[in-house]
Amino acid sequence: MCLREDDKDTSYRFTLTIEKFGCEAITRSIEIVGNEGGTISVNCNNLSEIQDIYIKIESLSNKSTECNMTHDFAKILASEESSDVTLVTGDGTEFKAHTFVLSARSVVFAAMFRNDFLERNTSRITIEDMDAEVMKEMLNYLYTDRKIPNQMAAPLYTAANKYALLHLQDMCEQALIETMDVASVADTLRFADLHGNERLKTKAITFIARNIKTVTDTESWKNLRQTDHQLCMDVLEEVAKQHF
Repeated sequence: MCLREDDKDTSYRFTLTIEKFGCEAITRSIEIVGNEGGTISVNCNNLSEIQDIYIKIESLSNKSTECNMTHDFAKILASEESSDVTLVTGDGTEFKAHTFVLSARSVVFAAMFRNDFLERNTSRITIEDMDAEVMKEMLNYLYTDRKIPNQMAAPLYTAANKYALLHLQDMCEQALIETMDVASVADTLRFADLHGNERLKTKAITFIARNIKTVTDTESWKNLRQTDHQLCMDVLEEVAKQHF
């Protein structure tokens, strides 16, 4: 990476995530101050056992301003000040929100407000297929862009897909990949297939194939074997590629 002239004294955070076959992902971060015209290089050796490498480059120059904005929007959400819409989940829990925030963040919400989806005289939208915890985390993301809890990745992915929140989808997908384990990977495979996510599906199939002896002893695999023979065949094809 070559630094521009206006990059002098700019702070950066570099996050390197390495996925190694059959192992949990390893993530390391460093922070540096760039010099005008400087060059930053990343050298990787012994790549034969590496499955994927992700490098995230994040400018920290405006970090203070961004943190202040995040804090302010979190306060707006929590205080419900000037809210003009109520979102109601399937269990009846109500969340006060702001149409300008939802419209700016989601083209689906924007279309709903343009086309008068609000219940007459109440400014309410009932979302039957979402529970309170998912709604809470989705709103936190919409207002603050904060990182999602890993355990909420699957239901939040579904919500992100429904409301065209592409960045949230990417965050959830990456969380599902990074937290993939023997006990639940068959469920992740089923989830990826249901949502047509080929990258996540491929990652899950590869993970299962490389840990086939332990995965096939899990309840999630046994359930998958009984309900979706095609997915099991996809896994067996990958096993054959790796071992023969």
